[in-house]
Amino acid sequence: MHAGGELPPDLHAAYYVRYYAIGLRLGVGRIMPMYTVDADGFNGGIFNRTTAWQRDDANPFRPAAHAIQTMIRLMPNPKLKRIISDGDGGYFAYEFVSDKRDPGSGTTVMAWTVTGGGRSVRLPVSYTRAVVTHILGARKAENVVGGAVPAEVGPCPIYVTQALE
Repeated sequence: MHAGGELPPDLHAAYYVRYYAIGLRLGVGRIMPMYTVDADGFNGGIFNRTTAWQRDDANPFRPAAHAIQTMIRLMPNPKLKRIISDGDGGYFAYEFVSDKRDPGSGTTVMAWTVTGGGRSVRLPVSYTRAVVTHILGARKAENVVGGAVPAEVGPCPIYVTQALE
């Protein structure tokens, strides 16, 4: 927990997708979230519901749901291809291949750190143009320099994919 007792929603979202990535890394077949519905005012769920009869229809999904949606969109049915960093100094980076049907979609590198603020890294890729996507879906084109994408990683994972023409 953090000061104030409640986990910030963006970090809560990061925990979900990091659990899934580490589960893939370890060959775990299924991960079940502890909460899907917030029934007691704690932001532990995916759906923003305070009770069964009180709903926030203006914003029914917590950031965790959007983060999971981003992960699934970028990496449907992913398989671990390569371990770039397996927690060395609190830094994790994995390369996944998925069953995307788009020609030229390549692989996805997912990276984050669990210690300190941010960390500058070079994420190795096999393509020449890349897109870096934040866990909530914001995208930014990045240059590949010497076979790697320079990036800043923190507790919220980023995804690096091939930029399609």
